[in-house]
Amino acid sequence: MRYRTTRPADLRAARDFIPAGYNYTAEVREALPSIWENLLRAGQLNAMTVEDADGSVRSVGLSVFVSDNFADEVLAQPRPYLNARLHALILAGQSPVLDAQAIAKGNSGTGLTLMPLHFATAAFDKSDPEINRLLLTAGDTFRLTHAGFRVKRMVKEVVGLDLCRYMISCGTPLFCDYSRIPAFAHVCALPNAERPYLMAVNHVDLPLGSTLSMMFAPSKRRFNFSSAEQKLLRSAILLDSEDEVAAELGLTRDTLRTQWRSIYERVRNVDPAFFPDDGDLAHDGARGRGKRRHLLQYLQVYMEELRPYRKSTGEQSRKRLPPPITEHDTADNRQARPVSPAPHDGQS
Repeated sequence: MRYRTTRPADLRAARDFIPAGYNYTAEVREALPSIWENLLRAGQLNAMTVEDADGSVRSVGLSVFVSDNFADEVLAQPRPYLNARLHALILAGQSPVLDAQAIAKGNSGTGLTLMPLHFATAAFDKSDPEINRLLLTAGDTFRLTHAGFRVKRMVKEVVGLDLCRYMISCGTPLFCDYSRIPAFAHVCALPNAERPYLMAVNHVDLPLGSTLSMMFAPSKRRFNFSSAEQKLLRSAILLDSEDEVAAELGLTRDTLRTQWRSIYERVRNVDPAFFPDDGDLAHDGARGRGKRRHLLQYLQVYMEELRPYRKSTGEQSRKRLPPPITEHDTADNRQARPVSPAPHDGQS
């Protein structure tokens, strides 16, 4: 298996992978690929595709950053089928998804609320001997897609008990089991594979040293690459050859060499000792390939260098999640269970 950036052609496969339990209307489900493509082209969709060696798509991971107001409402008044509501709002012209400028602002200031939409795969079948390999590969893609962003909290709805338990094992606790809210008692009657659960975690509440904690704790940027330089470097991390990078970015080899020289100059101006045995800034040849490899290895650890930012924006304290819904909280005559280490599975 290998991963790569998501292309518009992958989005229809992603839609077809999504089980019925997410409760999309026929209209919204039909529109999903076009919604995602518009978000992707606008720089609002984080996406990565895992494929087999023959090019067959195995999974597509999709996420967005949403407004604080939308996330606050979701957490204060949990209702099932969050993804369906989000996409219906987008279709209605009331999208809570942050645009590129808002992402850069949040990433340079108080932080962002991440909402993973789907880990879209043909089947989440624990009996499949390849599922562990797929999950490990998907974990790598999640890190490459999101590490380095200043994420203050993550909110995600999953469908299916197995997927809920998997998210808990990854460090994202159950925030609300809808079946414990009287208004949504019908959820209890659903098969385990179709039950929705709301997961949520605040950055500061993650266990120290956990995978998510390490991903969502960016350091201060050193090099302040331009957006064009960031785009080139992100492509270079994922692609094997300069020809592939040039083709993906629509650049000539000469333009690509010029951009690499600009990147090297920027790095050397900030840290003259960054490149070992630094002679010149040529990109071709053994020395040039060594510079490229050394820089890309550094960037895979410090992904914040490749994320959008807004200059001269002060860093402020991060907003905390509200407490999990408990059995004693009421709103609109609803009650919900407290967060527990593992969700109720509905089995007697």
